[in-house]
Amino acid sequence: MNIQQIVSQNPNLSFLPIKSDKRPSVETWSWKEKVDYNFNNCYGIGLICGSISGDIEVIDIDCKYDLTGSLFQRFKKAINEADASILKNLVVQSTPSGGYHFIYRCKTRTKNSKLARRHSTAEEISKNPSDKVKVLIETRGDGGYFAVWPTKGYEIKYGDISDIKYITDEQRNTIFEVAGTFNEYFQEFKPTVKAEKKKVEGLTPFEDYNQRGDVVALLESHGWKVSGHKGTKTLLLRPGDSKASHSGNWDEEQGYFSVFSTSTQFEPEHGYRPYAVFGVLECNKDWSETARRLYAMGYGDRIEDKVKNTQPIEIESDTENDNDLSFLATEEDYKGYIKSLRDGSFEMGKTTGFPDLDNYFLIKEGSLVIINGHDNVGKSVVIWYMQMLAALQHGWQFIVLSSENSVGGFMRKMIEFYWCEKIDQLTDKKIEIAEKFINSHFKIILSADELHTYDGIIRKIKKIVTVLKDWKFKGVLIDPYNGLDVVVPKGLSEHAFHYKAISELKLLGKLYNLSIYINCHAVTASLRIKDAEGYPVAPGKADTEQGGKFPNKADDFLTIHRKTQHPTEWMVTEIHVRKIKEMETGGKQTPKDSPVKIRSVGGLVGFEQMNGYNPIKAFHERNSNNQTQIFQPEPKLEIVHGNDDSDEELPF
Repeated sequence: MNIQQIVSQNPNLSFLPIKSDKRPSVETWSWKEKVDYNFNNCYGIGLICGSISGDIEVIDIDCKYDLTGSLFQRFKKAINEADASILKNLVVQSTPSGGYHFIYRCKTRTKNSKLARRHSTAEEISKNPSDKVKVLIETRGDGGYFAVWPTKGYEIKYGDISDIKYITDEQRNTIFEVAGTFNEYFQEFKPTVKAEKKKVEGLTPFEDYNQRGDVVALLESHGWKVSGHKGTKTLLLRPGDSKASHSGNWDEEQGYFSVFSTSTQFEPEHGYRPYAVFGVLECNKDWSETARRLYAMGYGDRIEDKVKNTQPIEIESDTENDNDLSFLATEEDYKGYIKSLRDGSFEMGKTTGFPDLDNYFLIKEGSLVIINGHDNVGKSVVIWYMQMLAALQHGWQFIVLSSENSVGGFMRKMIEFYWCEKIDQLTDKKIEIAEKFINSHFKIILSADELHTYDGIIRKIKKIVTVLKDWKFKGVLIDPYNGLDVVVPKGLSEHAFHYKAISELKLLGKLYNLSIYINCHAVTASLRIKDAEGYPVAPGKADTEQGGKFPNKADDFLTIHRKTQHPTEWMVTEIHVRKIKEMETGGKQTPKDSPVKIRSVGGLVGFEQMNGYNPIKAFHERNSNNQTQIFQPEPKLEIVHGNDDSDEELPF
């Protein structure tokens, strides 16, 4: 069938003569009024979209820019999974470049719009530096047209160009939402905000909320539902009826929320920072009100009116000490350090007891060690066990504040760690020896009857170190940091308060040569990031409560993680070494997604490497001659298991 036949047989469609490059072969054309064009000797025809052709709209799938080679198949499958009634109502046309057109009629239409794009590759940009974005899926609607069969290179694959069916608004919206899930490119949404007259030092409410706000919880409170996870993205389904698998996502790594649906308060193809999500949902895009609300909720550094002193500032001069420059560094302050590096006498960190972990993390004096992890993964017991190892192997003595655990619970676990046996299986003599050792290496600050502030704890630590002169304390454990009472002085923001707290705790460690271990929870939002099996992934440094100031201040940073609900790996603890400030003294970051793994043994009475090496058992074996009376064989109870000869370790 030739062009003239198609045009004459379809008077309800409005066609346009086009050239080989798909441009109109007429000087002017209209998408609002029907015109009888001359189609003699034209290269091809274009079908004009909109009401002029009976409400025609088309989805243009440009496969030549698809890097996977499967865009069409994946798009088609996703539409069918969302609504199996849609595909059979489409006319499908292939294009010369290997792409496809989905043609349909719908009462609701828009002008040409881009539904899915991707960033250009480095190779593509090198060929054309201005070409930063490639379009994968777009529409042709009111005001647009598209080349159609029997133009050369175009072929109808399904349906009939003379019988283009209507789809419902809901079906059209489903196509658009599904198309949006293939989008990889977003422009950050930047609202127009009037410049503040007052100059604010520190974080603004917007910046602070970007760091600490829980976007997913906010969206859920407005009817959005979490429908799944994909890498660092939390997939969300909009409120109301939708057959798409999801309507947008929160990208934890990029820090923005984006939508695919046109049926929300958010603009498609834009990335919304947390403050912008709050402004859209809570303040109807009133950005001044957004700033006021967030500030009232405690976000941003506090603004205090300052009285300007119009008098010149006089700097008092101490004539007796005018020439005192003792605050400047001299050769004496660094010569010893340089010499130790050259002659090999530089003091390295001490072994943790786990050879596998020693490759990445060592025990060092005067270090600030920040630990983070999700709730209930066993952060406390892992750190207690490592401190027991430091006490056994190196004689380290510790000050411990464990506000979420009783003194009895701490002592029981440390006794079990000392022997690597359950407390109800220990003899009175073994318990006596363990207690004596623990009481000579650990001082526990009571927390049941008092809420401690960070400065109160600093005063207590200074008093302990000063009064107990016979003790040579090397470490302090604050577990957890959010167990401390937060009393923010007037005129100081909460952000500045916590920054001051961690700075003073670090200074305390340097002044008294104490390693300060601070256990921190991870932010709630990080729990929503799942791996391929659906288990929460280990949080990163940036997921620490109180934001980036704690990781930034840390000398060393560890993440402790465990898949608590895994059927076989629930007893395996991952230790991710995220930061080692002084690698000269030993240590380095663990490779991405390759943490050091240790395994709990005997109902959590200790830990061993995955190869079975148990550092505390090894310690006792090396020192058995000094504790002969403890290691006398005890009667063994033979337990008969019937015909079951399996030695598999059970969780109960």
